[in-house]
Amino acid sequence: MADDPAKWNSLFKDDFVASLGFTDGLDGINGNTVLLQIGLFNGDDGEIIALADLLLDDRLQIDTSIAVCTDAYLAVEVGNTSLCGGRTLEDDVIDSTLGAIDTDRPHGPGCNQ
Repeated sequence: MADDPAKWNSLFKDDFVASLGFTDGLDGINGNTVLLQIGLFNGDDGEIIALADLLLDDRLQIDTSIAVCTDAYLAVEVGNTSLCGGRTLEDDVIDSTLGAIDTDRPHGPGCNQ
């Protein structure tokens, strides 16, 4: 069953939501994900559930009509039409994802030091 991406949400969502909630709170502030930062949520539990849905899909959407792609991780998924979405090969996927979960967390090159 886990080999079918269409079933990932139903199989893993409860554990994933719990993990996201924990990770979001590592800085002492719950509800400061990228979804709150762009105004899609107001810090309630729906924010973590929506972010879980977005990340469990495990695909990045890219708008190839936009040529410049900097700081565009999850842009298309959250409705930002001015960025191309995705990430470059030089971007650290873990840093980018943790930065989306906890926007007050330092992320980017060297954040693990």
